[in-house]
Amino acid sequence: MITFLIIGIFLQLTDGYRYHFYAWSNTPKGATQKQKGYFSDEAPPHLYSETTQMPVQQPEPEPAQYYRPEPRRYYSRPEPPRNYYSHPEPEPAPEPYQQTNQVNTSRNTVTIEVFGEGRCPDTTRFLAWHLGPTWNNYQDVVPINVIYHPFGLKSKCSCNEWGDYKCDCHHGERECKLNQLQACVIDQFPDPKVHMTTVVCIQGKKNIDEAGDRCIYDEYDRARLMNCALGNRGKELLSKHGKEKEKKVGMIPWVPWILIDGVRVKEAEKNLWQVLCDKYLHPRPSECPTGRMFA
Repeated sequence: MITFLIIGIFLQLTDGYRYHFYAWSNTPKGATQKQKGYFSDEAPPHLYSETTQMPVQQPEPEPAQYYRPEPRRYYSRPEPPRNYYSHPEPEPAPEPYQQTNQVNTSRNTVTIEVFGEGRCPDTTRFLAWHLGPTWNNYQDVVPINVIYHPFGLKSKCSCNEWGDYKCDCHHGERECKLNQLQACVIDQFPDPKVHMTTVVCIQGKKNIDEAGDRCIYDEYDRARLMNCALGNRGKELLSKHGKEKEKKVGMIPWVPWILIDGVRVKEAEKNLWQVLCDKYLHPRPSECPTGRMFA
């Protein structure tokens, strides 16, 4: 242990001597003590370096250049005008709204008169696919008037001396009751804008009970109209439609029998709106199809 201690002290003395000897041997003549390096704070050169020259001091590296992102730009809203929070002068009132679906009064009113039966498949098809949609979609666009008579080709009514009516219909008693219900609806609500939707709904139902439940929503109206249809009043009203048929068309071989402005138009059964556009509505409305089918 003492041996290693002595060796360490010897090495320390030897390193200090070598350092001073190196500084003295490399110092130019006439140099001061500071220049000789006795009071220098710099670290001595590497003791085991093979070179005899002082190491050249390397310049300090420049600080690393870090990427600096561009500042985010915020776009502010423009400042309001000075009188923004004040009460500006009231603007003039706009003109009243003009509806675009007003009826064109320059056209003559077209009257569509139809004779049909409550349980006739052809009448049901015409009312559901042609007359009903045409009326619902275009009644406020073009001047049309619809008159429906629930009286067919083999229907007949008679009245005895006491004022009791009896009616027979082409498709039996159930059809008579449907016809009478339609006649009561037309009598109680004469305006086509009110009764046409209900008349189309009643058409083709299995019986009068189904028609009343599905087509007349108001309980009071339903009870009143059902009493009318099932009583003598319904048969009387149906008889009046029969008299209109006899007066205007007489015996007819087919239903639906369609009159437009008093003249029978067979083509209207398959395409009512196209017939109206091509033959009766002048000038032609923009709602009409572009092509023509009937001259």
